[in-house]
Amino acid sequence: MGQLYRVYATKTEPDAVHLPVELLQLIFENLEDDKGSLFSLALANSFCHSLAIPLLYRHITECPHQYLIINAIVRNPSLGAYVHSLHLRDGDYMVPPKLLTDAVMRIAPALTNLRALSVRRFYMWAKLKPLPGFIQNIPSTKLETLIYDSGPDLSDMMSFLARQPRLRHLEVSLGKRLQKDGEASVAQRGDGFGNLISLQGDRATIEAILPGRRVMELRWQPSYADTDDAFDHLEDELGYVEFLSITKRNVARSFKLVYEFMKRLKYLELDHMDTPEQLQHISELPELQGLILKCRTPFTLAEFQEPSTMARIFSMAPELLFLDLEHRGGYERWTRSPKDARVFNRAGILYNGHFYKDIIGHY
Repeated sequence: MGQLYRVYATKTEPDAVHLPVELLQLIFENLEDDKGSLFSLALANSFCHSLAIPLLYRHITECPHQYLIINAIVRNPSLGAYVHSLHLRDGDYMVPPKLLTDAVMRIAPALTNLRALSVRRFYMWAKLKPLPGFIQNIPSTKLETLIYDSGPDLSDMMSFLARQPRLRHLEVSLGKRLQKDGEASVAQRGDGFGNLISLQGDRATIEAILPGRRVMELRWQPSYADTDDAFDHLEDELGYVEFLSITKRNVARSFKLVYEFMKRLKYLELDHMDTPEQLQHISELPELQGLILKCRTPFTLAEFQEPSTMARIFSMAPELLFLDLEHRGGYERWTRSPKDARVFNRAGILYNGHFYKDIIGHY
């Protein structure tokens, strides 16, 4: 970075190194995650300032300089137009939480071009009860991704969603708020956005958001209170789901939803697997190509690794291309042998992500 700094800082001198603006933009974009370097470059001269400032404020993430960036927007609201994504979680412990949350509230009206918003649960915010009306004060109508689990007011959330025609990825949890505000609030769902690529939430969230929309990827967080007929009235919408993830618990009781309605399902991720017998209904999924299973114990993992178990699972799903087993060491992939479909190979172990992200086109 020091060498680049000298080149840009001496641009007006006769012997300065001159580079095309397009190339300089690429160099600066390569430094986008290095907020300290961008701060320094922005102070070099007006030319560097014009390149560094949009990148410095484009993505506000959980970084050591987060409060400095947010506070700069408080002092100069015009900088908020550069912000495309805002990620808030646990904050900067070097800054008093009240100071941080006050600053976050003050920048909301300046976020005119926001495209991604993530507000994860922040225990200090919960104690201070901050961010009242925060989401409602954001003027942007360009949001594509929303992750919000810090308890916004239900009416504010639905009103905000109604102003987001570009929304494609949504992760919220409306269950407790729907129970508190009454079933009538379901009818207030946002009508401004159309079909979604991904939707994650509890039963109440799915019931509030899914009607009349198609979702390619559905991540459901069931509870023990969910009944077998929880989504019978959403049969048409569930028929378009291609990727389903059932998380946390209650996996066995959730299969009625899967094999009755999701005939187009291609990828299935199941949490808290206890025994291979929980997969007895996958034969009802004619297009299933991938299974991702999270084994609860080493004993469960060993049971799934048995050749007879593998043979039974692959025989029940003729189109199955792979079976991924998650365990403490990572993800372990099993596939059919190219020479003999009755033989199954362990293709390898991946430690830094899911295998299926390379297969599903929309990732």
